Amino acid sequence: MNYYAGVSVPLFSLRSAQGFGIGEFPDLKKLADWCVAAGLRLIQILPINDTSTNGGWNDSYPYNAISTRHLHPVYLNIDAVGTLDDDDKAIFLEKKRQLDNEEFANYPEVFRHKMFFLRKIYERQCLNSASATSATTITTSTASFNITVTDSLATPSIIFTGTASC
Repeated sequence: MNYYAGVSVPLFSLRSAQGFGIGEFPDLKKLADWCVAAGLRLIQILPINDTSTNGGWNDSYPYNAISTRHLHPVYLNIDAVGTLDDDDKAIFLEKKRQLDNEEFANYPEVFRHKMFFLRKIYERQCLNSASATSATTITTSTASFNITVTDSLATPSIIFTGTASC
């Protein structure tokens, strides 16, 4: 029988300098790299399915998923999704500084601001397109995510379209 060592960690706790006050999908790659260097073979994370219903603290509970197919938009890295205009980028950087300086992940504030900036990216993409639907695919060395936003949705729909591996 083989035995392996690993780590169990909630994604929201993997806060990094590139994040927005909370651990994000790209931080999983950093964790995987650290695990390899430490000789660990397993990574277990809490569920990362979408739980957003009202943007409050109750939505931060990972076992309250509203979908089995959609990943939680709070874990998106805004810079990986799209480009903000200069004015919005300045606001983004100030909000990022504030949220990064909080002792704990402030879920409602992170969620509210991420939805604001995702909407800004969507609106900017719509200005460059006649389509009312915007789709962005984020591909990293560990996973592929498809983000689709339509005018009828209050929040983006994030569909996991690949397999994550490390």
